[in-house]
Amino acid sequence: MENQKNRSLPLSRSRTFKLKLSPFGAGQFLECHIRLARLTSRFLPYGATLLVGIHLLQEAGAQAVSDELSLPETARIIGGLEYFVGAPGSMHQICGELIARLDGQADRDGRITMTMIYAAAIAVMMTAEDVSLVRIYNSLR
Repeated sequence: MENQKNRSLPLSRSRTFKLKLSPFGAGQFLECHIRLARLTSRFLPYGATLLVGIHLLQEAGAQAVSDELSLPETARIIGGLEYFVGAPGSMHQICGELIARLDGQADRDGRITMTMIYAAAIAVMMTAEDVSLVRIYNSLR
């Protein structure tokens, strides 16, 4: 039940998250958002899309996330354009846990940032199966 508490979409205790995206990254995020909205037949807040991506990362495991972070395609998502999205405050804790797991890997060079986690979440969403996106979205409702 505790895990279910951390996986909720209601924005009653929300906060704002800053995405630093390239034009390519902004386009990728919007594609993910539109795809998720079509799959769920709902008008969604942008933060819901980001939260689904973060949960995909959480399920993937540290090595898979580390591999994703090393891909040039993921690096292309990051840029100087700033976008702000509202999402449950619990997302900050989930991202912090992901970073702690990744920072503990001996083969990682450099510090993992929230921006990198958001970029990896977008990249993972781009290749995720529809059924996975819908399953995670439904578990957050």
